[in-house]
Order: sequence, then C-alpha cells, then structure tokens
Amino acid sequence: SWDEAITTRPQVAAAALARLVALLSVARDPDAPAGISRPFVQVEVHQWARSVTRMLRGVLPWPNAEFAWDTVGAESRQRTTPDTTTSRDTKLFLPAVYCRECGRSGWSVLAPESDLEELSFEAHKIRRATVTANKSKVRTLVAATDNEAREGNGRTAMNRAEQRSLTTGGAGVLMVLDGSSRRLRLPDPQDDYDDEGNPQPAGPDSVFVLVQLGDTAERAAKDDWCPACGTHNAIRFLGTGAAALAAASITQLFTGGEMDKEQRETKTLMFNDSVQDAAHRAGFVASRSYTFSLRALFTKHLSEQRSTALNDLVADVVLSTTDRETLAAVVPPDLHDDAGVARLLSGK
Repeated sequence: SWDEAITTRPQVAAAALARLVALLSVARDPDAPAGISRPFVQVEVHQWARSVTRMLRGVLPWPNAEFAWDTVGAESRQRTTPDTTTSRDTKLFLPAVYCRECGRSGWSVLAPESDLEELSFEAHKIRRATVTANKSKVRTLVAATDNEAREGNGRTAMNRAEQRSLTTGGAGVLMVLDGSSRRLRLPDPQDDYDDEGNPQPAGPDSVFVLVQLGDTAERAAKDDWCPACGTHNAIRFLGTGAAALAAASITQLFTGGEMDKEQRETKTLMFNDSVQDAAHRAGFVASRSYTFSLRALFTKHLSEQRSTALNDLVADVVLSTTDRETLAAVVPPDLHDDAGVARLLSGK
C-alpha cells in the first residue's frame, strides 16, 4: 500500500509519485481539434513544507543518521528506520545539533548533577536549559568518525598533531555515550572494538562522541564551543524556517531545469498570513534566492573531472553574465531599484 511504501521505502514511493505526475502532465487529449495540443487532465502540483524545528536525532554510530520530530514519547518509542537513513533501528532520540563552522553534527544532553557523567535525555529540559542560567550544564556531543574512534582502541598510535587536536585548543575528548546507562564513559579497548580494532560500541544505543569535559566544560557550554573544531559560538540546534525552505525551493525550481523555459512562466507568487511580515518575508526570500542562485552559477562552471584555477572561474562567470537571465543571478536584490541596474536587467 502507499502508506506502507511511504513509511518503509520513501525513495521508491517518491519516484513512483513523480512518474505518475509526469505521465499525467504529458498526456494529451485525443479528442482535441487537429493542430491543437490540449492537456488530457489539468495538473497542479503543490509542495507543502513546514519549518524544521525541534528535531531529534537517533543515537546511531557515525555516519548513520535518523531524524524524527520531537513528539511525546519520542525518546523511548521504537521506530522503524527507513532504508534511506540507516539499516539499524534505534529507540533513543536526542535533540539534534550541528556546528555552523565545520559542519559536524551530533546531540545535546544535560548534565544536571555534579558528576558530569550523569546525563538527562529529556528533550524539553535540554532546550529550556540553553536559554536559562542552566546553560552551563548542557553538553554537546559530536559524533566521532571511525578514525577518531580508533584512537581509543589502545592499538593505534596517535601522532602529536592528532592528539593535540582532540585535547587542546578548545576541542573535545573521545568518550562513549552509553544510552542504556545514560552515562558518558571512556572507550573500553576490549568491549567497544572488534578483533581488528574497529569501533563497535558495546550495547544498544551507544556511540563514540567528542565532548567537552573537565575545567572548560561549563565555559564551553555557555559559549557554544564545538567539540570537534573548537570554534566558539558555533553550536546550534538543527533546523530552518519556512522562509529559508521557500527560498531554497524557488531557487531549485528556477535553476534546476525542472521548469520549461519556453513557457516563460518563471514567476513567484507567495502568500503570507501576516501583513506586517510580508515585506520582511519577501526580502528574505529574495536575498536567500540570490545567494543560492550565485552558488549555482559558480557550481555550473566547475567540473569534477578537471581542476579550475580561481582566476579562470571568475573570468568564466563574468563572461556568462552577457546572458540577461544569468546577469540577474549575480546582481544583489538591493541594487535592483537603481535606475541604471534596472535598465541593464531589462535589456534596454
């Protein structure tokens, strides 16, 4: 059934739906007058998206990941893992966080007791603590890579640079998050690794993580240090707003080749339930769409098969702006009101 396919095989279900819509879109009325192409059925596609907030991430070893909405009982409810994320089930979900500097991601927990290894997994308490005086008790856990996890097997020698990167300069230390006991513990060379020294955490819902501990733990929590790269003011809860999603969707539609350019219908009509926010929303979407379009333009002139010198990339992009549509992608929205720029974009 569709319900089962969407739940267990979302990729296959999405492909099937896309093909059905595509077939209906190209179908033509056989009874239409000669020389007139008339659609067999009228097709309208609506994409509904909600803001991505209060996201939970399943406790799974790197690089596997499974995400869920923060609902009542999400922490302990057993879930069926879609084959698009990982093949292993998990029943422990924690608030998802990431570093906006290095891009590493992981979880957030609460250490309410004096012993920093005693953790609280209640999502609403963790989020509440980040905006109160209890923020110093929040601990950011970044999923450790396999190479980082091997450093705790007692067999792999760490060179000086790697050892320094995990112990000083604001970066975290390697620990194991034990979901069953709700504790952080040191890696066990006997139980947490296989016979070849590869990471294999003992027990369910256990992962290798990088975390700030010791004298700098509370300061790191208050200043949002990243345990992986050590950057300050870098840790954020995973999520994005409706305006950012709208901007990304619009850019993909206009630059991804999904729309027929011959129809010349690349127009955007947005509705907002607040008159006061309409201008702000429109400005935000325009700004983000410009950023995405500019990135797409640079990407278009890059190749995976050959390297490109930076000066050649800039020259190619500048040369491509002779096309009016391409030129619009490299002109910031706040310049569109300038008379000279407006005349240039209009082609006059």
